Amino acid sequence: YPRLEGSQGELRERAVEWACLRYPDSAGYNGNGFPTTDCEAGFNARIHLPAYLSGLDNGVCPSTHPVPLMKLFYEITWDIHAFSSRWTAGVDKWPFVYATGDPTGYSWHGDFQNGWDTTALQNAIDKCNNPNDQTGSGVTEACPYLTVVQASVADQCEIAPVVKEQIDGTLNKLPGCNPLQSGPGDATMYSDANCPI
Repeated sequence: YPRLEGSQGELRERAVEWACLRYPDSAGYNGNGFPTTDCEAGFNARIHLPAYLSGLDNGVCPSTHPVPLMKLFYEITWDIHAFSSRWTAGVDKWPFVYATGDPTGYSWHGDFQNGWDTTALQNAIDKCNNPNDQTGSGVTEACPYLTVVQASVADQCEIAPVVKEQIDGTLNKLPGCNPLQSGPGDATMYSDANCPI
């Protein structure tokens, strides 16, 4: 779909994006899947979740789903430039994969599960988007209905692992036995009992 067309198809297509962040004097990358080059300022993966209650489309609320939601945008930036000495861009294959075994980038997706206290969330939506105070500028701390936990405190919260497997350092296989599978067909699921690697 052409950019800026505004159709539901274009918006669906742009819901998942990848970007190679570059310094101002270098050409960037906004495309589909992993790039094939170093990203000096980071590799960025983005997801725009639907802004109304259908879960199927993005954009203006259709008449069948007239309830607008807050816009959720999720992004992660990886510092792949720190590993640039380990491969030659344009010569070697892209050396990074998702833990799903995906060397293309197309398994990137987002799921939303509402864990909010519904009263607090509704109060924040109704009363903390005031253009006359800081809430209208997105200052979360200015909303009296929300409690903001400092990152240094939140970083201390850890869930005990459910599966005992190596996840740090140099790995001889991806966690969960996920061999590289480029597609285009569906990936084959493996367990430790039939792991081919």
